[in-house]
Amino acid sequence: MAMNRYGQPIGEPMPDWQPARRPGGATLGGRFCSLAPLDPQRDDAALYDAFQLAPDGRDWTYLSIERPDTPAAMLQHLETLQANPTLVNLTVFDAASDAPVGTVALMRIDEANGVLEIGHVSWSPLMKQRSSATEAIALLLRYAFDTLGYRRCEWK
Repeated sequence: MAMNRYGQPIGEPMPDWQPARRPGGATLGGRFCSLAPLDPQRDDAALYDAFQLAPDGRDWTYLSIERPDTPAAMLQHLETLQANPTLVNLTVFDAASDAPVGTVALMRIDEANGVLEIGHVSWSPLMKQRSSATEAIALLLRYAFDTLGYRRCEWK
């Protein structure tokens, strides 16, 4: 392993590094779920219904907005996400029902350094404590690392 002048281990030089590709447009399929580009017009009603299965809005505490309280508010929220050019938004579909059950985004995308972040994670009760939640993240990680060539993914 390479060391710096202070004797600390550092990563090996990467003289052949090539920037990663920008994510977008892909559909990711798994055994329990699939992810597809967010389409607010297609997904809003089912996502609204799925999120309303929660007894309250506590799952939205650390997101940028409160849980949408009307179908129109859900559509507006999804359209706002979709309009943000720094986000690559995806809808999570349950494999058994093909119904939208959550959303997630790839963000803070830095192709030159091969770094991106998983954020805006919104799982409905139809995903919580289920294999689809784990698989959705695994599919995103595989896509980022194996398909697009990223070397680091942050999840906050």
